[in-house]
Amino acid sequence: MSLDAELRALAAQKDLAADLVWRLLRHPPARRAVALLRRDLTEAMIEEIIALGSARSLAANCSAVPAEVRARLAEHPEPAVRSGIAAGVTDDPPGLPARLADDPDPSVRMFLAMNDHLPSELRDRLAADPDPRVRRQIVHHWRDAPERVRRALMTDPDPHVRTDSVRKYVPPADLLPVLVADPVTRAAAVGHAGPSPELAADPDSAVRVAVADHPNLPAVLREQAEALLARAGL
Repeated sequence: MSLDAELRALAAQKDLAADLVWRLLRHPPARRAVALLRRDLTEAMIEEIIALGSARSLAANCSAVPAEVRARLAEHPEPAVRSGIAAGVTDDPPGLPARLADDPDPSVRMFLAMNDHLPSELRDRLAADPDPRVRRQIVHHWRDAPERVRRALMTDPDPHVRTDSVRKYVPPADLLPVLVADPVTRAAAVGHAGPSPELAADPDSAVRVAVADHPNLPAVLREQAEALLARAGL
């Protein structure tokens, strides 16, 4: 094991004496481990970590820093630092998640969308974010999104958002024909719509694969699949 790895492992040890923690702060890899992993950081240690340029690691450990420090780091000039705060922040200090939802850098809003502590009203706002990467994160992290939001995401102008949404959520019955008709979402919609001869003959191989994978494949389509395998010598 390298010296760097040994010092990082030491930095994670519980009940480590404060003087040893301070000494670890002199070593950049160990300092980053201290900032990221320790829950017993003092105010002086936190200020030293920031002064030495490891605010990014500290931000990812935001539950271990006081609310006023979280608020400061949420204003840091580096988006990566603000993203670290956004990923785990709660409403302490009050209004901080809402401020991060308005951050000009989409990467910050993306990490905020991954935050399990985010209230529904902010998830709702991010579901309509102008950057599709933020909307995709909402799809992945908001399982119980209301139907109004699900509909909007399944009909999103971005094809990746639409596809992810159809894979994540059960589409409303009236929306299913639209999703099957959309070449982008058709393969993902097969699981909800069920296989059909038309879908089994779709020019898109991804749609045909989705039909072949369907657990309720009708006998007639199964026979077609077996014939196709025979022609392929399989």
